[in-house]
Amino acid sequence: YYQLLWGQDLAHGRLPDYNVFRSPTPHPLSELVGLALAPFGLAADRLLVLITLVTWVGLLWAIYRFTKHLLGTLIALVAVVVMLTRTDLEFFALRGVVDVWFLFFVFAAAAMEVHRPRRGMPVMLLLVAAGLLRPEAWVLAGIYVLWLFPEKGIRGIWPYVLMAAAASVAWVAWDWAVTGKSLYSLTSTREVAGQFTRDRGVIAAITL
Repeated sequence: YYQLLWGQDLAHGRLPDYNVFRSPTPHPLSELVGLALAPFGLAADRLLVLITLVTWVGLLWAIYRFTKHLLGTLIALVAVVVMLTRTDLEFFALRGVVDVWFLFFVFAAAAMEVHRPRRGMPVMLLLVAAGLLRPEAWVLAGIYVLWLFPEKGIRGIWPYVLMAAAASVAWVAWDWAVTGKSLYSLTSTREVAGQFTRDRGVIAAITL
């Protein structure tokens, strides 16, 4: 709902208001989707859920294609069946949570890459989109640049370096424009996690 409210703010020529109680982490791409859905008024929330459900189906397709190329059709079908038993992800889709979009972009990029290694810009564009939803994709984009380097060389790699940096630069710039704090999304997420006693380090997150 916040991404829809912030999209409404943008539609009315206002910057999003992040100064709310236990504000969720703002995601630039989800706010743009909220902006696109603003003209639909009260139907926007249902359209957002519909978009997420379509993305969920796309995620299943991407996992099938990715696994089929690596391990064959039978294992790919098993992977899809396993995904269908992950009721938490299905619940996320029904709630319109952006994690489903993020997973779709990442696995769609992976499916394209395994089909034609070092494919280049189409894969990078998907990783940039993912990077506007979760910062983990910034690392994936950087790794992909390293993977492309032997083929592209020092001269041909620069467009990919710029693309890999695009999501993080856009996110930091947007945080600064809205709040005056370039790392607002990071710090606010930590604060809210602390309020819920969920502020854990990397090791704790893995072991728990």
